[in-house]
Amino acid sequence: MRKMLVTAVLLMLLPVVGPAVGKAQSVPKGEVFGGYAYSRIEGVNFNGWNVNVAGNLNEHLGIVVEAAGGYGKDSFTSVLGDTSIDTSAHTIMIGPRITDRSTKMFTPFVHVLMGYARINEEITNVGNAATSFQFSGGVNGFGLVAGGGVDIGNEGKFTYRLIQFDYFLLRGQESRKVQGARISTGFVLRLGERAQ
Repeated sequence: MRKMLVTAVLLMLLPVVGPAVGKAQSVPKGEVFGGYAYSRIEGVNFNGWNVNVAGNLNEHLGIVVEAAGGYGKDSFTSVLGDTSIDTSAHTIMIGPRITDRSTKMFTPFVHVLMGYARINEEITNVGNAATSFQFSGGVNGFGLVAGGGVDIGNEGKFTYRLIQFDYFLLRGQESRKVQGARISTGFVLRLGERAQ
């Protein structure tokens, strides 16, 4: 996982201000993404959402603010009764994004976002009077998301985010470390146009 983080940081340090190969596409002043997200964190599957707003400082560099949520459910039956486990994960992050706008068809990007993350778990067991219980707890703290993706279609108001893949890290209380991965897809609304 450390190699993945180092690779993402190195990609972000590649020349950002170099000229693009011909001015192949317009650069929006801002972009709003919203879509579906699937995550797998510490062996738990989450289905949820991912929303981010980006302000583009120039053709390649932007600042992203992102919020995401995911929800997982598991259940099983044992001698103690029927147990259900509801898990949720929420993040709010900010950081730089580097985008390659050298072609009209695809817009690849990489980003490193940092902020707050929380994972909460609620366990309910329904059995007889002696074995029924409910427990909830969670971990929260510093969150890191490093990854990238590809948008398709770069003209007009809307584009489609084919894929966004992210490594997820939460560094919680007492140095607890939670790791996982997230894949997102959805639509991007392009706002305004930056003069080239």
